[in-house]
Amino acid sequence: MVYLIIVLNVFFNSLGEVIHTQQLDLAGDTKGQVQMPFAKPGLYFLKMHTNTGIYTTKLMIK
Repeated sequence: MVYLIIVLNVFFNSLGEVIHTQQLDLAGDTKGQVQMPFAKPGLYFLKMHTNTGIYTTKLMIK
């Protein structure tokens, strides 16, 4: 059985403003890559909405 995992990534800047959204459709336990062509050096937050919950992480771009 193959599971479809839908991930909605929402990127925020350090002021809490949404700067980019991205949806990934993953099948099974495939790993996806997050593309950040908009990213300049700085602090970002990534909120991932998945089938199993919502996860938030900090990203530092140098």
